Amino acid sequence: MGGSTTTVLYQILVLECFCILVSVQLNLTHTSSSDDIRSLHQELNTLRRDYNNVLSDLANIRKSLDVIQPVAFTACLTKDTSIGILQTIIYDHVITNVGNTYDPRHGIFRAPVKGLYHMSLTSISLVDNAIFVEMVKDGQRLIHSYSGSRDYHSSSASVNVVLEAGSDIWCRHYRDSNAVIINAQDSGTCFSGFLLNRIV
Repeated sequence: MGGSTTTVLYQILVLECFCILVSVQLNLTHTSSSDDIRSLHQELNTLRRDYNNVLSDLANIRKSLDVIQPVAFTACLTKDTSIGILQTIIYDHVITNVGNTYDPRHGIFRAPVKGLYHMSLTSISLVDNAIFVEMVKDGQRLIHSYSGSRDYHSSSASVNVVLEAGSDIWCRHYRDSNAVIINAQDSGTCFSGFLLNRIV
């Protein structure tokens, strides 16, 4: 639900509650029976309490929907890196880290909230060093890329994925070879992601 829709609902509910309160006040004015007056006073107090609860709930809804902190990161390699089987790639040069969700010590992005995220990777291989890189979510493959060995080949892959709060994303080498060299030429080997939309 967008911010404008939330604002309209908020205004409608406030107006409805106000109209009810005015109606009860008018009934009090035109009622002569003491029992009826006491009953209407009780109803008025109940409506006032419900009215305040509605205002509190709507304020919380508006806060959760309208105040969404941005999440975005990009990190790249700054030096040629040797990695082994299923070893995490540590993208050491952090270009952007809005929300502080990427950990450059371990090469891991952690989703701060449940939402739809866009994640991508790019890789460059050295001559005679084909590389196979996969992006995983909590250890399960999402996407993978292959960069050939004949020359400085580049590859990229991206995915839109729903992540739960606390889900971890990282990239690693997945081929059955002891070690490969990933090229860091011109910061062409990078890992990026950002929050497209929060899910509540």
